[in-house]
Amino acid sequence: MNKKILVIGFVVVVVFVVIGLYGDKVILNREIRDNSISNGSEGLISPVVDISTDLPKKEFQSKKVSGRIKEINGQKLILRIEPSSLDSSELNERIVEVNESTKIYRLVLKDQEKMHEELENYSKNIKDATSESENKLLAMPDMFVKQEINLQDIKVGEQVTIVAENDIYMEKQFFAMEIFIEYVLE
Repeated sequence: MNKKILVIGFVVVVVFVVIGLYGDKVILNREIRDNSISNGSEGLISPVVDISTDLPKKEFQSKKVSGRIKEINGQKLILRIEPSSLDSSELNERIVEVNESTKIYRLVLKDQEKMHEELENYSKNIKDATSESENKLLAMPDMFVKQEINLQDIKVGEQVTIVAENDIYMEKQFFAMEIFIEYVLE
C-alpha cells in the first residue's frame, strides 16, 4: 500500500513540475480567427491551444535498426525493414557495411539450469532490496547468450538487429558496429 502512495505522490510531483516549467508556454487563445472552430452559434468559439515555439523539441534519433537479411554481397548486407514507420519507402531497404571491426553475434537461449539459478538470485535480490530502504535498480537476467560468429555464418532471411555508432534513422547506407542475429523458435 505504501508503494502505491509513493508512486501516486511521485506522479503528482512530476505533473506539478512540468506545469511549473511549461505552463506559461501554453496559451488558450479565444480570438476569433478565419479558421476558428465554431459550434454554429455566433460568438461561441472553442478555445484553440497554441503551443509556444519555446518548448524543447526532440528530434528522433536511432543507432539501431532491425530487419531481415535480403541479400549478402561481399562486405555489404541488404537489410529489408518491415513494417517500416518511415514515410520514405526508399529507406525500407538499407545497405549495411561490415568490416573486420564489426562484432557479429548469434543470440541463443541460455542453458535452462543456469537461467533458473539466475532467476532465483534475482528474486532473492528483489526481496532484499524491498526489505531495505535503499532504491536499487536491478537488471533482470538475460535469457540469451551472445555467441560471436563470422560474416560467413549469416544467412539470407535471418532476422537481425544492427547497431551503428552514429544516428542512422534517415541513412540509406551505414557502417555496422554490431550485428545481432535474433533467436528464432524452431
